[in-house]
Order: sequence, then structure tokens, then C-alpha cells
Amino acid sequence: MCPGAPNRAESGEPRFTLDGHLGTLARLLRTLGYDTSWRHPIDDSVLIEEAGEEGRILITRDTRLVKRRGLGRHLLIASNDPEEQLLEVIRGCGLRPDPDLWFTRCLVCNLPIEKISREAAAPCVPPFVLSTKQDFTRCPGCRRVYWEGTHSQRMRDRISAILSKATDETQD
Repeated sequence: MCPGAPNRAESGEPRFTLDGHLGTLARLLRTLGYDTSWRHPIDDSVLIEEAGEEGRILITRDTRLVKRRGLGRHLLIASNDPEEQLLEVIRGCGLRPDPDLWFTRCLVCNLPIEKISREAAAPCVPPFVLSTKQDFTRCPGCRRVYWEGTHSQRMRDRISAILSKATDETQD
């Protein structure tokens, strides 16, 4: 468990702030539905302040950063590989990703996405997509439109493979 992480029954799912070097990990955590703040560049003091004020777990690869006073809840990541980093977070924070929450956040700006009608999606998607897909979602912040496509299945397969490694390791 992340040091000092709150009891999930009391606080819901954990929320994260990632340092500027962990952009791919941020997208993976957002794909899993976790509220994950990430900006690059960001000053270390702003990063620490944001994590503390918002009750987030700070995830970093910066060994100097974790030595700072008043850091609060944090997890130091060892790996350079984003998939291994995700496994470190899953193990270190005791996460149990819920497939029902996958693809519920904007991968760009982290806001929860909302269902929209085909008509609302029409000006934002290619004609072929509009003619072959029924369900669309949109980020209320950046207005990016999402739909279930072959890229979504590849991402589900990738995430499932990563998560199966975490499951395999806990059974050994």
C-alpha cells in the first residue's frame, strides 16, 4: 500500500499526481479510470503543494523529490518502462482496477467523459465512424470525442496483459 494511503472504504478510489516524467503512466492510469493529475513541465514545489491540497498520492521517479520535507503520501517508481511503472503503482497502492471504470476519463485532461448523441458527435468524427458506431463520449473540458474502435480493443488487451502479470505475481 502506498505509505499513508487512506482506507479506500473511507475515501473512495485513490487520486494521483504524477511528476512531469511520467506522462505515459498518467495516460495508463486515466485509461483505468483513476483521477490522475499530470502536467509537464511542473515545478516540484507546485507538484507537492497540489498533491497535498488535493489529497493525492504523489508518484515520482525523482529520488531528490522524495527527500523533501512535508512531502506527504508518495510512491517512488523505479522502472523506466510505463507498463512496469503501472505494475509498481498497482502493487504499491494495492489497486484493483475495475473494468467498468476503464475508458471513463479523458486521456488528455483527466476529466470524466460524458455520453453524447450521434448528432452531437457528427461534426467531430470521420463519416465512416459516424456510420458504423452508435455510442460516443466527449470530454467536457477539451471537447475531445471518443468512441469504441479497434484502438480501444488493443488498449483493453494491453491493459489486461499488464494486469494479468500483477495477478500472476501475487499467486506465485
